[in-house]
Amino acid sequence: MKKAQVSLVILIILVVIVILILGVLVYFFYNRGFIIPPSCDYSDSTKTYVNTNANCVINFLCVQGNQAFKDNCGCGCQKIITQTVVCNSDSNCGEDSQRLYCKSGNLYSRELTNTCNHPGTSQSFCSSSSKDILTQTCNNGCSNNQCIISSCDYNSGTKTYVNKNPNCIINFLCTANKRAFHDECGCGCELVSPSGEQIYCTAHDREAQACFDIYSPVCGWFSQSIQCLRYPCAQVFSNSCFACMDNRVEYYTNGACSG
Repeated sequence: MKKAQVSLVILIILVVIVILILGVLVYFFYNRGFIIPPSCDYSDSTKTYVNTNANCVINFLCVQGNQAFKDNCGCGCQKIITQTVVCNSDSNCGEDSQRLYCKSGNLYSRELTNTCNHPGTSQSFCSSSSKDILTQTCNNGCSNNQCIISSCDYNSGTKTYVNKNPNCIINFLCTANKRAFHDECGCGCELVSPSGEQIYCTAHDREAQACFDIYSPVCGWFSQSIQCLRYPCAQVFSNSCFACMDNRVEYYTNGACSG
């Protein structure tokens, strides 16, 4: 029994001695760079190790743009990383802007706002946001980023508009002394001038780009700048719209030309 106990003590002592020897060897080889710590990454592109001994001494110079370093994995040169600040204030991200556009027949503005996030730090970055605002309600629609300004005179004393749609259809009757008409502003009823009454073409009448083919003959009388060889110095037009489209006509009378 005593012999077995002695053998066990001896075995324990031998194990302890082996552990101590291994520890001394590891310490010896580690200090001389023969053993690399498992956490070292020597493939890091930002670092170049000159010595992989953790107890190394910095006795070397690094090239421009690099600085010497020492860590648990050795010592060497590493790139100097400069922190980049993208912006210090909102103005560094560009000017805020506003753009007008048409939407649903009305005028809107799209406001773009630029913001500097985390200003003055290496985490700074610019962002932008936009919002749409109704700028103006257009009564006659919107085109080319502006409200359409109608040239139609709906308060004319001689015309009463039944429908203000240029594509309207004449499906109504007018009262006595009035006749149906159809122009670029809509359709309705207009006063019939007595035969022979001079009706002068207005600037609005001159602006017509097209006329509806309604037969209501008028006599278009030419201005004094036109030299005529015989009377009348005029021409029959199918309606007053066609007459006033002719720059030679100064005024017209209802009905065909006489003479």
